Amino acid sequence: MSGISIEAEKGKDIGGTVEDAVGTVGTGGSDLSTASDGVRSGKTNTLKLVSGLTLLVSKFKVKHEDIWSDRDKMYAGGMEDIFEDITIKVVDPGPYSETGVFKDGVLDWSRVLTGDRVDLLVQNRIKSYRHGNEYWFDHVCPKCQAAQDDTFVDLLKLKRRELSADSRAKLISGGPFVADLMDADGGAKFLMQTGADERKLMDMERNGQIDKGKKSAELIIRVKSIDGIAPERLVPYIREDMTSDDACDLRNKMDEVDCGIDTSVFHKCWSCKSQYWADVPFDQGFLSPQREIAKRRKAMHAEEGV
Repeated sequence: MSGISIEAEKGKDIGGTVEDAVGTVGTGGSDLSTASDGVRSGKTNTLKLVSGLTLLVSKFKVKHEDIWSDRDKMYAGGMEDIFEDITIKVVDPGPYSETGVFKDGVLDWSRVLTGDRVDLLVQNRIKSYRHGNEYWFDHVCPKCQAAQDDTFVDLLKLKRRELSADSRAKLISGGPFVADLMDADGGAKFLMQTGADERKLMDMERNGQIDKGKKSAELIIRVKSIDGIAPERLVPYIREDMTSDDACDLRNKMDEVDCGIDTSVFHKCWSCKSQYWADVPFDQGFLSPQREIAKRRKAMHAEEGV
């Protein structure tokens, strides 16, 4: 899973940061402004997400780490299991009370926007661990392929974009957004991404219908129709025939209406010195930070010349 990618407004304040969000609602046990051990708070916290959905949640537990690190469980709906288990109370359902996603006191996490899901993961990680805002990840430079181990990001500084009034209205009505495509000679209709879309993408990757990380993936799971393209031809058209110009226009329109967290950080390669935006991965270490253990192991191997 990823957050929004705010291509047109990198580096700008487009709705605040995660730090603004975790400081605007109460916590279950401590004051963030006076906490001496990072931003860790009480065992329960009230979190307001980008759509306005507000939850009383518990901190992550070891059982959630086990689900997160088990690929088979994640394929079987583990992400929804984690969200359901940490949710103690829906304080304010936000727009979901008008969409059927929140009904009879129950929130259908598979239909919750990806923007909210990512926001919950990030905010609750910050609240669940000592120095939970500090995250290190490994990646490679896209230009020279040099390893960029231990790239640091302060999760509190990631940019947030709240759900706009227009997008909220579309979400409630169930109506699609429309992007005009020049080369396709028509419009493409798409919806905001939800947990169900994430599952669909995982299933397609697992079944070999699409390769993991392909640029066409988001378009395939979000686009519902394109004028003049038969439904059975939609996926092959996006994958094989859609022009890059149309794809760019479509991604820009998606980005314009989306909400969530910009999970990319500006990085300078330690080898070739090129600068680029690196995506922050939600890998196994995200819910089980072991920075100090990793540092000790690396130091030990360095002493042994490994």
